[in-house]
Amino acid sequence: LHPVDVCLAMDSQPNSFDGLPEWRALSRDEAIATLRRASEAGLVHTVTNSEEGVTYICNCCTCGCGLLRSMAELGIANVVARSPFVNRVDEDLCTGCEDCIDACQFDALSMEGTLAEVDQERCVGCGVCVFRCATDALVLVRRPLEEVKPIPATPADWARQRLAARGL
Repeated sequence: LHPVDVCLAMDSQPNSFDGLPEWRALSRDEAIATLRRASEAGLVHTVTNSEEGVTYICNCCTCGCGLLRSMAELGIANVVARSPFVNRVDEDLCTGCEDCIDACQFDALSMEGTLAEVDQERCVGCGVCVFRCATDALVLVRRPLEEVKPIPATPADWARQRLAARGL
């Protein structure tokens, strides 16, 4: 079971969430502690996909989030918003324990003999498996620049990109 009280919303307008009983203001330290708790629970951090107007940090899993579940089940991890990061295995440090495979919610890791192997198309660059690797054999690295899609300027631009990708 994963915690469900770990998603964060932000607004530049002070007190914009006042009066909403299911919301409460957090201090910076409380927000960082919430993110740490989400990470320790193996949740995937996602943020607003635009250069301006970061309005949320969602911390979910493929069992509780329809978007993440669809990405995992359909193998379309990098269609909605391609991460500029991908996992890499240090072959000298990998012991073949398979802890990373159990942690990956996107089936991006498998074993090739006694070493973990990354499917770069399924890897969302979330880093959940990196934190599960006791030998530090996994590390997130930047994808080649030509593989990284530009970040939309605004959330509305991102919505238009998603519609265009679907032919709408």
